[in-house]
This record gives sequence, C-alpha cells and structure tokens, in this order.
Amino acid sequence: MAKSEKIALLFSKIKNIDFFALPWFTIAYYLFFPVALLAIILLGLPAKSTLAYQWVFSWRVVIYLLLGSVSLAAGYLFAARIFRGGRLEFIPSFLKREWSLKKGFWALIALSVGNLFVKAIWIWQEGFSHLGINPSFEQGPFYSAVGFFSLLGTVALAVAFLFYYRSLKEGFGNFRVWKWWAWSLFVLEFIYGFLRGSRLEALIPIFVYLIVRHYIVGFNYKRTIFVILLSLLVVMPSVHFYNSPKPNLNWYFNDGGQSSRVSNAVGFALDSGVARINQYSIFYHIFEKFHDFWYGQDLLEFFISLTPPKFIWHDKPSIAIDGNAVGRQLGFVSPDDFKSGVGVTMIGDWYLNFGLVGIIAGMFFIGIIYKFIYFYLIESTNHSPGGVMLYTLAWLQIIKGLEGWIASTYAGLVKLIILLVLIHFFLVRNKNAQNQ
Repeated sequence: MAKSEKIALLFSKIKNIDFFALPWFTIAYYLFFPVALLAIILLGLPAKSTLAYQWVFSWRVVIYLLLGSVSLAAGYLFAARIFRGGRLEFIPSFLKREWSLKKGFWALIALSVGNLFVKAIWIWQEGFSHLGINPSFEQGPFYSAVGFFSLLGTVALAVAFLFYYRSLKEGFGNFRVWKWWAWSLFVLEFIYGFLRGSRLEALIPIFVYLIVRHYIVGFNYKRTIFVILLSLLVVMPSVHFYNSPKPNLNWYFNDGGQSSRVSNAVGFALDSGVARINQYSIFYHIFEKFHDFWYGQDLLEFFISLTPPKFIWHDKPSIAIDGNAVGRQLGFVSPDDFKSGVGVTMIGDWYLNFGLVGIIAGMFFIGIIYKFIYFYLIESTNHSPGGVMLYTLAWLQIIKGLEGWIASTYAGLVKLIILLVLIHFFLVRNKNAQNQ
C-alpha cells in the first residue's frame, strides 16, 4: 500500500471516530493538562498561570493519567465486543419511539416556565457564586433541590434543538417555530450562565447545540473546531474578565508598553482558556503526597446522595465528602482557609480510594459504563429524540463530574435519567398518530 493511501486510510478512520463519545472526550480532557503545561512552558508562551507549576512537574502524574486513559479505552472497547451481536436485547428499548410535535409544544412551555421560576429563585436568594452565595440559602433545606432543577433550562434547550433539527431534517413546515424557540433559549441560557460568572454554565448551551446537531444532522469538523476555539479564546476569557475585572486589568494590562500589552493579552487568553490547567496541581498533590487510602469509604456516599432532599427527609445524613478538608490535608488549600473546596477529579478519586490499582480497575469499569450509555442511548435507538436527549444531558453530567467526586456525579446521573425518562414518556407519539 502506497504512503498516500495509508495516510488516506488513517484520515478515513479518524473521521469515523465519534469524538462526542464519552471515552475519547474524557481522555482528551485528562491528557490536555500535562500536554498543555509542557507546551506553554517549552514554547515560552506568556501565560502567568503556569509559573507556579513549572517546578513541580512530575512524570508520575503523566504516567498515572496515561494508565487511567488506557484503562478507560480498554474497558470501552471490551464492552463494545460484549455488546455486539444483540446481547442486550433483553433490555427494553422504549427510547426508540418518536415524539409528538403537539406534546412537544406543551412540554416546552412547562419546561420554560419551570426554568424561569428556578432562575428567579437563584436571583432572589443571591445564588450567584462570584458575588457570594447567601449562606442561609446555601445551608437551607431547598438548596440541593433548587440546584438539581436548575437543569430544566438545559433540558428545555435540548428538547427545542431536537424538535428543530428533526423538523428541518424531515421537511416539516413548522421548523422555523422550533428554530426561534431553540435559539431564544440558547441566548437566555448563555447570558444567564455568563452573568453567574460561570465558564461552565456559559459553555453548556454551546455543547448542547453541538451534541444535538451532531447526532441529528451529522458531524461538521470545521463548525465544531471553530465553536470550540471560540469558546476557549473568546467565551472563557470574557467570563474570566467579568468575574474580576480590576485584578485582571492590574495584573495583565496596566503595565508596559504596547508590545507588552499585546503579550499580556495573549497570556490572559491562555490563562482564561486553559485555566483548568490548575487541575494539574491537584493531580500532583494527590499522586505525590497521598498514601493513606480510603478503600471505598467516600464511594458509599453514592447511596446517601440518592435519598430524598432535606426538605423531605429533615434528618438526612450530611455527605461526608468534604472538598475543603481534603484540600487542606493535601496542602492544596492553606490551613486557615475553611471555605475553598477541591474537586479531586474522577482519576484522583479512584487513587484516593485504592491507589494505582484503583486507577487501572476503576477507569476500566468506567469505560464499560460509558459504552453501555453510548450503545443503549445512541446506537440501539438509531439516534432517536429520546436517546439523544438522554445522552446529551448524561454527557454533560459526566463531563462536569470529571473534576468532581464519583459518588455525587453518578448519583446525580441516576436522578437525572429518572427525570428525563418521565419527560420522554410524556413526549412520545401515540401509536395511531401520524406526524402530530
């Protein structure tokens, strides 16, 4: 085979990879940290966020992240072979049923009203984290419930985009109504996330758009790369500046001449867009300094997280996971700081419980879960609206949890799936109905 043919074959295989499949995005996410850190340091790029980490670079961190990534991919590919050939046919595939356009109209009204109600509570109770959350609200019995139902806006956005792209694809004349509704919700969710000072919340509507469009219309490399670069280099720096304008002006832009300011602007964009590189320091503290393993103690919090919220069960036990205590124990948070919390990441959580064996076995197990989710929601449903809705929201929940704790992430995923299944059953088209 000629060299050009081999290159063409390689590119064709790359194009067949679903980059929104959970394992590949997770691997890219975790390997981004050491690669980005090395690149910024070696190229001498003007990013100030790397200065504190140049002298603590650890090959142990790189090797452990590689082992976790390889184990994740191995578990995913192992599950792919197991699930092949209809071995999961015993699980009912109720997600294949199509949605009713008429029911979708009423569902979106209900979701939109609920979304506005929850947002009003957040504003009324001073729930904007960058301005300081109202302590009485944060410690009250309704805080977790309001936090959970904050996802109504994301659900409404996913449903609106699904109806828009399905109507457009199937040639329904009312696709313009769904288009208007979808993009109106997109603007609302983006502005709200921006004003909350959360880079993640500002990016969520962007990823909802990308994922739904990908599975209904098809993958567009140029569009996806452009949107992701726009998010990294424009959206994230903008939110970063909004959170603390004066410190950013003083640190980046008030000193030096024109060339220095240009260099500082580049550094600001890099610091804002790759600010998650700070996770490298968390990996370093966990892998290099922690040796007293928990042996699954914090993973059992999964079952407590599934119980009813405090406004129903007033004596509900508190979750024992304390990100602040862990941060002080590892030396990542100063001893006199009793407010800052630390998310240990999924790989870090496996290590805290079982060491290196936990990373290898735990990530292999997560790979199997990823494949089951992808197979059941996407492959077996042939990209049905219900399957894509559940996958989009599950994808966001899991990706958000990559920086957090395993127990709370997957307990939240279970509760999320229950809510979405109920919404799906409401939306399904009657068997005797046609397009409506």
